[in-house]
Amino acid sequence: MPPLVRRNLCILLVLLAVCAALGGLLLAAPMLRLAAPVLVAARAALVALLLAAIGLALAGGKGLKRSYAEIASVLAVLAAQEGAGPAPDVDGLDPEVVSPAVYEPLSTIGERINTLTRQRDEQKLAGRLSQKRSRHLEAVLRGLPDAAIVTDAMDRIVLLNQAAFRLLRLPAVDVKAMALTDCIPDRALCDLLRGAHALPACREVEHCVEDEDGKRLFSVTIAPLVGQSPEDHCGAVALLHDVTRERTAARMKTEFVADASHELRTPLGGIKAYLEMLIDGEVKDDETRTRFYRVMQGEVDRLSNLVDNILNIARIEAGIVKIVKQNVPLTAIVQEVVEAMQPQARTVGIRLEHDVLPLFFHVYADHEMLRRAVFNLVSNALKYTPAGGSVSVRMHVDEATGNVTVDVSDTGVGIDEQDLPRLFQKFFRVESSKKMAKGTGLGLVLVKEVVESLHGGRVAVTSTIGKGSTFSMTLPLVAEKQPVLATA
Repeated sequence: MPPLVRRNLCILLVLLAVCAALGGLLLAAPMLRLAAPVLVAARAALVALLLAAIGLALAGGKGLKRSYAEIASVLAVLAAQEGAGPAPDVDGLDPEVVSPAVYEPLSTIGERINTLTRQRDEQKLAGRLSQKRSRHLEAVLRGLPDAAIVTDAMDRIVLLNQAAFRLLRLPAVDVKAMALTDCIPDRALCDLLRGAHALPACREVEHCVEDEDGKRLFSVTIAPLVGQSPEDHCGAVALLHDVTRERTAARMKTEFVADASHELRTPLGGIKAYLEMLIDGEVKDDETRTRFYRVMQGEVDRLSNLVDNILNIARIEAGIVKIVKQNVPLTAIVQEVVEAMQPQARTVGIRLEHDVLPLFFHVYADHEMLRRAVFNLVSNALKYTPAGGSVSVRMHVDEATGNVTVDVSDTGVGIDEQDLPRLFQKFFRVESSKKMAKGTGLGLVLVKEVVESLHGGRVAVTSTIGKGSTFSMTLPLVAEKQPVLATA
């Protein structure tokens, strides 16, 4: 029994006992012949004690009723404590009224509920943070330029970004929760992604995609998504990076080094062979010795020209070549080149002619670079034209577009149609024409770089096997004077 209840009950019993004694005294008053004032005082005392006892009983009853009502409310809340919030304040119960057998369990349960409530709130906060991070990650994946594919542990689609939609050529529909095979038409890619969530670590493979644009090579990085524990695999993410250009550039670089080494080795080998014969004293007469010197000089010139072309092309591609642009008459450049090449043309029995425009047609260009481009075109035409043929250089203006075109036509062996797309690649030479003349395969490359990269023009070629070829370079005309400009 609670201490307060026990104390109040004792007081109530004492009051009742006193009331009983006073009642007995009043009943025995006739026999005891008590005085009237004593009887009045006894009656008053009895009434006061009875009122006090009644008041004490009522007060105790109300206190018990309130305390047990509080206990009932606490128990009701505890019984329905499923996401209800903090437990009721057990400390508000009066320990003097509530029995320790009830108070202590209620206090323990309240503390436990408060602990669970704090843990629940922390879990809710962690869940909100996790959702926020998930949304951020999803936004990052959607904004990636590379194709991103996210799958779950059941090999179903969780996310495809826009790059993946474009790569897979899928319509803009909701693909979430779709199976890989139902969403991705590339079966080889499906095989790579199937079961990716169970991979022990990140994996990188190469995958080739072939579509209407041709073959493209992708580096596919696949990483498993880990949950609460390392063993909890909840999905996987795959990133597809297009490495087609990188691999093409690497292959071209390797081919360039190999071709350059071969082209450099050929003149060096000739020079070395002639030097060894001269050093060993195998040449006795001056005439043969002079011929060897001239051959070595020709090989040195060829080697120097090769190195110059390589350096010029590399500088143009790197954007570090120094050029000085000014208004120059293209006609004067063409006439200069034709006059310089006439002796060579007559030596090999080729007719070299030109039909040029008046001098007032100007282009805004670097004089030396443009002269080198025209020289390479004319020299190339002379190389592959047999004796008795002709090479003509003509100019014409397109007033509608404001461009001037220089056509270098020959009656040479011509070029096969399948070789035309590769004609401006470094070190490329038509196989059927290699026996006609020596070359490095860099002259036309330099022409294209000078005309298109440095002067904003364009180069074109048309050819027919056995009838000859026509190389054209088109440049914009200038209508008025422009300032001299040095660029790098």
